[in-house]
Amino acid sequence: TRCGTFTVLICIDCLKEAHRVLFSKDEKIENVNFIIVPSCSENMIRFHKKGDIDCQEGNHPYLIQVNPWKIQNRETGGTCIIGTEHRNALKRYKDMGLKPDDNLEYKLIELERESMIIVYLDIKRKGVRIPASGPKMKVFQKYIYESEGWRLKQIKIL
Repeated sequence: TRCGTFTVLICIDCLKEAHRVLFSKDEKIENVNFIIVPSCSENMIRFHKKGDIDCQEGNHPYLIQVNPWKIQNRETGGTCIIGTEHRNALKRYKDMGLKPDDNLEYKLIELERESMIIVYLDIKRKGVRIPASGPKMKVFQKYIYESEGWRLKQIKIL
């Protein structure tokens, strides 16, 4: 696409098949920019841990993991973006309230509740940890769904 190359690995396929995408020598998939993982899991942390390692390997894709907020009326969530980034940018994302305070180094954003976020990810520098001209991710807008509909949430810009 004009936005980059991507593949979709549905749910558990990501855990089993991501290495084929990351280390492929097939010219059609060796430079994938995004691995999109729609899933329905009550425990997203295993995806996040694997994604934190995967984004640093092979061709350094951004992993976009999407999980429903509620499964069988239980809160689950865990939708996130994982990608290599400079430590200063990671601190900035945490200060902005986007990056959670967990042990996963390259989780850039994790969404709470039923949410939607619009971001720009710089695919030209996706594996470069030293920012040439600032962070590789720019957040445009964040929305949270409440009973009356989608509401724009203010994000503190640093």
